[in-house]
Amino acid sequence: MALKIVKSSPTAATREQAMLAAQRAFAHGELERAAKFLLQALEMNEQDPDAYLQLGVILFKDSKYDKAVIALRRSLELCPDQPDALNALGVIMYTLGWHAASEVFFRRVLELKPDHPAAKNSLLEAMRQVRDNGDTIAPELEYLVALARPQAICASA
Repeated sequence: MALKIVKSSPTAATREQAMLAAQRAFAHGELERAAKFLLQALEMNEQDPDAYLQLGVILFKDSKYDKAVIALRRSLELCPDQPDALNALGVIMYTLGWHAASEVFFRRVLELKPDHPAAKNSLLEAMRQVRDNGDTIAPELEYLVALARPQAICASA
């Protein structure tokens, strides 16, 4: 009888294990593996804003901006006032050259968390870009910018 070697895909028994495995994979620079664990966590709880947030950050790091926006948007739909999700969307907007939209996100982050470690510098840079380039919010981005409008704070998952 011959041995058969099968490459198994990563699995986790619980949402918490999947989340921890995703964090470990991310720490080792294994972005695709981390994303797979987060997708597993979302299969166990599709209403998990934290898993969507982490997935959005991983997709952004992997330069998959459109998918990152989808994940972060879902995170904010579930929990509207997450400073880190708002900041991540602001960073994506800035990276894509949508400086006026990014400014809205960074302002909202600072309203919610005035001591956010990156938002103040990001806001100043976005404001400089808007001033220097006359950037305005494109109408097709209004659906995303609406996510940065004040909402009720939710309980974390």
